[in-house]
Amino acid sequence: MILAIYCAGGLGREVLELARAIGKWEQIVFVDDVTDRAEIYGAHVYRFDDVSSLCGQVEFVIANGEPAARKTLYMKVKSSGYPFASVVHPACNISETAQTGQGCILFPCRLYLSAYIGNNVLIEGGVNIGYDAVIGSHSLVNSMAFIGGYAWIGERVYIAPGALLRDRISVGDDAIVGMGAVVVRNVAAEAVVAGNPAKEIGKNMEKKVFKGHFHNEGGVTGNQCSLSPRHDGSRRNAAWMNAAICLLCAA
Repeated sequence: MILAIYCAGGLGREVLELARAIGKWEQIVFVDDVTDRAEIYGAHVYRFDDVSSLCGQVEFVIANGEPAARKTLYMKVKSSGYPFASVVHPACNISETAQTGQGCILFPCRLYLSAYIGNNVLIEGGVNIGYDAVIGSHSLVNSMAFIGGYAWIGERVYIAPGALLRDRISVGDDAIVGMGAVVVRNVAAEAVVAGNPAKEIGKNMEKKVFKGHFHNEGGVTGNQCSLSPRHDGSRRNAAWMNAAICLLCAA
């Protein structure tokens, strides 16, 4: 079995390290339509159209930090008939009654009783997902976030590091929850919230979390599929800067 990691940026390299630690796949490759690198950290890089030339069964995972781009790439892979892998860290604490969809990436996290994780969701380390909580497809939950029981998180939602979401609230599709936000009320679709308590400070009309000037691939905006160190660094700096500005505006 071959694991194809779609996007070879910083997140892609993190997923590569995780997948190697799991040791499930005979071969792990990157799929990236932007970078000119032929090999990254010992993993060969292919264009999407060249994946069919690989000898063996290929399954995909999307290593992209933009929720909207995650969905676009997921649908591209799905429409081409490829299956999806789940890349789950062995240190994850997952209840027997919790469910995860296809194509999920889970770094060390905890899923409580009857939590439901949709397709193509990425959950970073230190995250706690409460009992009966729902995380919609293509969403991303960053490190050390807490989501309370019976919470409902829509699709393509971005939850920044350290955010705290109380039980029984809902967060609409395409919303952004800022770094360290304390969410005690429902969040509307496309809303950008930050602060303690979290307040709406804008709208995610562009369906885009990272506002820097990134490489584009196949019409996907800010898909983080390039490995250029300069651009990879600028992406991270832009992300943290945007989060800091959000917190200052909400103060």
